[in-house]
Amino acid sequence: MAWIPMKDKIKITKLEGIDGWGEPIWGESREVKGRISEQTRIVLNQNGEEVSSRYTLYVSPKEVIRYGDKIEFTDSSGLTISGEPLSIKAIKDYGGKVILRKVSLR
Repeated sequence: MAWIPMKDKIKITKLEGIDGWGEPIWGESREVKGRISEQTRIVLNQNGEEVSSRYTLYVSPKEVIRYGDKIEFTDSSGLTISGEPLSIKAIKDYGGKVILRKVSLR
């Protein structure tokens, strides 16, 4: 497991699909523990484009997060932030084992 404290609560809602009107169909929501870092960074999105990310979330490697899922949390100012992942990366240790998932949000 990771060596950083996972004290922040993060709500993840799965995207099940798109209806006939082009609206998202949301699945189950669950709350997980993670770490929220508020720092603006330039990341590559799933299309290879450079985009700015304001928040970086670190969660357990067991958590499955996909592009299109809705992520909600409360930042250090008390504001509720909601968004979709811009970038999802697996962080591995020297042995190749995944120890964290790194998710960037706008």
